[in-house]
Amino acid sequence: MAYSLPLTGADTVGDLDNFQNNQHVISRLQLLSSFNCSPITRFDTWLESFESIVDGSRWSEDKTIQMLRAKLTYRAFSVIQSICKTYPHNYVTIREAPLDHFHGMRIRKLGEKIVDYALRLQEIFKRAYPVGNTERSFAVILKQKFIDGLDSKLQSKEKYKDFRTFNDLVAATRVYTLRLES
Repeated sequence: MAYSLPLTGADTVGDLDNFQNNQHVISRLQLLSSFNCSPITRFDTWLESFESIVDGSRWSEDKTIQMLRAKLTYRAFSVIQSICKTYPHNYVTIREAPLDHFHGMRIRKLGEKIVDYALRLQEIFKRAYPVGNTERSFAVILKQKFIDGLDSKLQSKEKYKDFRTFNDLVAATRVYTLRLES
């Protein structure tokens, strides 16, 4: 027969409170849809929802990482798996890496050529938006995102001009950038 120490009233109440809190957090997480990299849901807004639920849980970093992994599917799960292999117990790093992966490519990198940035952005949009979208709406969104990724000086120069095509916008921005650099 196993011997156990008798529980005091405070221990029982504390355990019950932790159990109820844990159940409440898990039920709220079940209501949060899994993140599957669809163009409809942005990872940063989904992550804010996840963290607002988990904040009151008093879980360890490992448990939080485990729950985050459980809520990711498809490509997002693959990304988080490779990140977890590198940083297995660091939630802050694991949290930042997918943010950079899913949203960091939209902004022009320091020293990056305008044409390289435009090609990279076009590639992102080809993967993100389905073929069913009209070419016109695709071009409008692509132009806007291109301008948003530029620094403020370039944005103010190009933002209110009307360009017929995305390539016209890239060419004009490239010319203006070359003028600024010389």
